[in-house]
Amino acid sequence: MIKKFLISICTLLLLLIVTTSLETNALTFDELPVKQSSKQWSVQIGKAEKGKDLAKPVKGKFHTYSIDVSNIGVRMYIL
Repeated sequence: MIKKFLISICTLLLLLIVTTSLETNALTFDELPVKQSSKQWSVQIGKAEKGKDLAKPVKGKFHTYSIDVSNIGVRMYIL
């Protein structure tokens, strides 16, 4: 019983150390629109469209963007 308790405590401490050392960064854009293409796909990120039913950005919390993904390749596979 004590052995299981010690193993549990050690595991929780290890997870705490590992998860606190991870960093998360958001991607930011210097100027819009941004477009990138590959052989199969074209992706363009631009300013968000305005509409009454669309999400609106909250200053200091998050930004909103529009995204356009196009299949420009010859073959398209459906999985």
